[in-house]
Amino acid sequence: MQGVNSLQFYLRITNAK
Repeated sequence: MQGVNSLQFYLRITNAK
């Protein structure tokens, strides 16, 4: 599942705001 890893990374960046 490569999509899950990408989603988690994106969520982490958006949450870091």
